[in-house]
Amino acid sequence: MEPDNQGNNAEAPSGAGPFVGAAIIILLLAFGAYYFWSSKPDTVNENPPPLILGNDPAEDVSSDAAAGLPPQGNSDSPEAIESDLQVIDLNQFDAQIDASLEGFEQNAQ
Repeated sequence: MEPDNQGNNAEAPSGAGPFVGAAIIILLLAFGAYYFWSSKPDTVNENPPPLILGNDPAEDVSSDAAAGLPPQGNSDSPEAIESDLQVIDLNQFDAQIDASLEGFEQNAQ
């Protein structure tokens, strides 16, 4: 009678599984990087952002006189901001905003 060899047929576990998995992941990442890199256009941007000349914040900016705003300074100190707020005529400003809103509503209809 032959001995039962059912338990001895199992092979010893191999350590190649993690290496194969890592190699597959690295290949997929390399393929994705190549695809991304090759899909980038080599042309220069034909629509660059606009160049704004004369945008110098160091000088005093005069406000829109048509909107009822007096010239304002460029200082950010609280005293300068308070003095700018004291000079503004809010009643005239509100009247101009209301007139603009009424004109917009008439044009929208």
